Amino acid sequence: MALVQQNFPAYLRSLRIIFIALLLGQVIVLGVLYFVHLQEIPAALPIQKPWGIWLLPLITLGLPALSLSLYRKKVAVASAQPDLKSKLMAYRTALLLRWAPIEVMNLFIAVLYFVTGQTIYLYGAVIFMAVFFTLWPRRANIVSGLGLNTDEQQLLDDPHAVVAEISIRPG
Repeated sequence: MALVQQNFPAYLRSLRIIFIALLLGQVIVLGVLYFVHLQEIPAALPIQKPWGIWLLPLITLGLPALSLSLYRKKVAVASAQPDLKSKLMAYRTALLLRWAPIEVMNLFIAVLYFVTGQTIYLYGAVIFMAVFFTLWPRRANIVSGLGLNTDEQQLLDDPHAVVAEISIRPG
């Protein structure tokens, strides 16, 4: 594994690529399940009881709450780091922990639509994907979330400043 150093635009671009991949995964899964459902192919898991009725509120309240809790804890840890590079590396982890539970929730709702055929789940998945899109990584959110001082913000604007590292496989 080789370490690649990133300036802030490269760091932000890598966050956005990860975000887009997660969002596209949700859109593709929902699209496939929607079109498979339109073909009237029987679901692999027929529902005998309306378990989605009590599980859906638990998932739609629990996973975003978990996401926010994990995110806040990790951002607090990231803010306490001594240098900008450590802060941004820890912030990347915080964002992943924020996005992952919400993606799981959206995929669960999409599967509920597929299994039950109730369009309310389809609408819910689309709405929560729109909510997920509001978590798009922005410079302002990073600065305010980490409480970056003026010197650290100037490093973000310096195209030659190394603010993060990622490991890649040599190819």
